[in-house]
Amino acid sequence: DSIAPLLNLFRSGPPQHHQAAALGLGRLAPLHPTSEIVPTLLAALPKEPIPLQTVIVRALGKTTDRRVLEPLRALHRATLKQTRSDSTPELKELLVTLGIALDGFDGVHTEE
Repeated sequence: DSIAPLLNLFRSGPPQHHQAAALGLGRLAPLHPTSEIVPTLLAALPKEPIPLQTVIVRALGKTTDRRVLEPLRALHRATLKQTRSDSTPELKELLVTLGIALDGFDGVHTEE
């Protein structure tokens, strides 16, 4: 019952509530694989500020949905390039979080 309100809050609520909504959606995503959670988070991922991207990546890393792999890999490549010229703590945290999320799919979240 909480998926629809959290999705609404994430999509159109005030920016200061997006992080809390993403955290809640991240907890629900593995339990509701056919919901709109993963597509919504994936669509928002490249447009959000780095701290919220980190929260979204953590949420997506908890799913078993293979649709997250290519967008996470693409963001990882872009973040690696960006850290060469900008090594802020927030960017480094995003890079580490991406690595953890992607490593989780190596034999843990997939049949491979």
